Amino acid sequence: MYTLRFRPFGHLFSIVTLAYSPNGQLIATGTVDKKIRIWEALTVGQVGDALEGHAGYIQALAFSPDGRRLVSGALDDGLRVWDVDTHEIIAGPFEDDAHTWIRSVMYSPDGELIASGGNDGLLCLWNAYTHERVAMIQHSGPVTSLSFSPNGERIASSKLNVTGSLYRTSEGDLRHFAHGSSSRLFGHFSTIVTLAYSPDGSLITTGSADSVIRIWDSRTGHQSGDALIGHTSWIQVVAYSPDGGRLVSGAHNDRLRVWDTKT
Repeated sequence: MYTLRFRPFGHLFSIVTLAYSPNGQLIATGTVDKKIRIWEALTVGQVGDALEGHAGYIQALAFSPDGRRLVSGALDDGLRVWDVDTHEIIAGPFEDDAHTWIRSVMYSPDGELIASGGNDGLLCLWNAYTHERVAMIQHSGPVTSLSFSPNGERIASSKLNVTGSLYRTSEGDLRHFAHGSSSRLFGHFSTIVTLAYSPDGSLITTGSADSVIRIWDSRTGHQSGDALIGHTSWIQVVAYSPDGGRLVSGAHNDRLRVWDTKT
């Protein structure tokens, strides 16, 4: 039996995004009220004052791997990096930030890079310490989701059409796969809304507005096995269990599903 443990009070409007800290002790939430709040995961008590500095509503949040920093992206307002302990702004807005609406942010597994994707179709990589832009590529549509491979050498992105894209990051820029590997994920019949690498980096899972989940070989870009069918509305989120043996998915106006990735 499951017990409701987290019902944050303090925001004046709907919560748009949230993120767990790597150690599981904190939860950060961002809302339409343009504020970020940090909560103790066990007691559900708010930690310190709200983080204020954005002029648009908060769309994306991500903790650094060491849990000491939090990156946020907002509507028409760019990126901010926060000190989790002091709640002070460390950086932002970033120079050369051309985003008009940030939809997704993520730290690389080693904490050296920040990736951001926006409604403007831009996928950017930033140095996580100097906050300088180190790479940028233009998509043909809004970037809806991002996922680094576990070793940080590749990043997958989805955009507001039926394909996902795979890039190398190890050369210090963004390059499509080469040497015969596919850099596109073709198969969905509607927008890819969310995606995630498996913990071992061998698979990428995508969830789409076509209500279907597909799993891909991350090396070849080819679909692995049959599509996962069971939801009746568009897929909003997919996530792997730590051992990669299970996949959980959530859909709009639909129930959660848990899938066995081995069968």
